[in-house]
Amino acid sequence: MKNIEIRDVYLFAGSSTAADLELRFTEGTPEQPHRFVGVIPYNSLSADLGGFKEKLMPTAFRSTLASGSDIQALASHDPDKLLGRTSNSTLRVAHTDKGLAVEVDLPDTSYARDMRELVKRGDVNGLSFGFNVKKDGQRFVKEGGQTIRELHDVNLREVSIVSRPAYPETSLSIRSLNIDPAVLAEIRAVGSSPACAARRMQLLRAMAA
Repeated sequence: MKNIEIRDVYLFAGSSTAADLELRFTEGTPEQPHRFVGVIPYNSLSADLGGFKEKLMPTAFRSTLASGSDIQALASHDPDKLLGRTSNSTLRVAHTDKGLAVEVDLPDTSYARDMRELVKRGDVNGLSFGFNVKKDGQRFVKEGGQTIRELHDVNLREVSIVSRPAYPETSLSIRSLNIDPAVLAEIRAVGSSPACAARRMQLLRAMAA
């Protein structure tokens, strides 16, 4: 299986407001559990990911939704801190005009209660997702000298509640994206400016660290 790539939703803030991209918490009732709500946006150009940018197309999650595959909701990408899953409808994902809507019903566990309090305080307000790209599910285009990776068809593996990073240009933040090395090879084939090449080399060094 391909390596799972990780993206924080806030990377795609270019054409969306902060309010649109923030994870929200809804108070529960005896009939309705506490819930996290967020959106993974379509058609928003990401920040620079190392010599290229990304855009999630409206078709990106279509095959995942159609397949009924089991997607997990996690706390900080930790598989031991499960918050919900689509197989029992404690995690629900749905296509909307703006993006993929995500709802997670929180379990009554210590780590879920901790995460709930952190979200309520504003310490944690990020939504992240893990995916890999299906065969022929991506396209590379050039726009204004910038290489754009359009994601048309991906396997969504998990969504995570995370502390939203500032994404400084550091090796740690770049390495956390888990970009598939095969993607970098395709970007080299597309061609890029010297500045983009320098950013790509930074990414390669970070991945090797």
